Amino acid sequence: MIPVVGAVDCQGVAVEVDPWIPLTVRWSVPLVGTVIYLRISGDGGGEVEIKVDSGVGCILGLVVIDLPPVREDDVSFGIPAQGGCRAPLVDLGMWEWKRTPDYTEIAGSGVVFRQAPLRLDQGDGNVLLRFADEPTVDSIGCGSVRVGLTAGGFLASVLVEGATV
Repeated sequence: MIPVVGAVDCQGVAVEVDPWIPLTVRWSVPLVGTVIYLRISGDGGGEVEIKVDSGVGCILGLVVIDLPPVREDDVSFGIPAQGGCRAPLVDLGMWEWKRTPDYTEIAGSGVVFRQAPLRLDQGDGNVLLRFADEPTVDSIGCGSVRVGLTAGGFLASVLVEGATV
């Protein structure tokens, strides 16, 4: 599970869909640290890469590298997003850090690997990438993209309105 610990203001979001890279989402936020990665492999297939700012934990981008199992379904959250244009913050404790009296930096490659029950639902001109079997109870939104959270504050899903893969 991927803990989401908050959100920051975002200047916008860009979405790309193409035959080679099924889905790419980029949040427009200033980079504070360096880019580190969270690679999520689906239990039943699929691979997603999440790009994270090492300075604050902000999600900078999401790339569906390999499609997880896809099903046609009603795709919606049924709950409003938190106000404004926001990008989610993930817990930087998932990465290993090298700490010295003078600085702190990522130890190793800066890539964390996780397993999740990835699934992609699409319908009504929307795409819902699911990371958890738990329901979405809250969301953080910017433009046509909303990041869904579980009751425990973990990443549940990403809804992209107006897209098909």
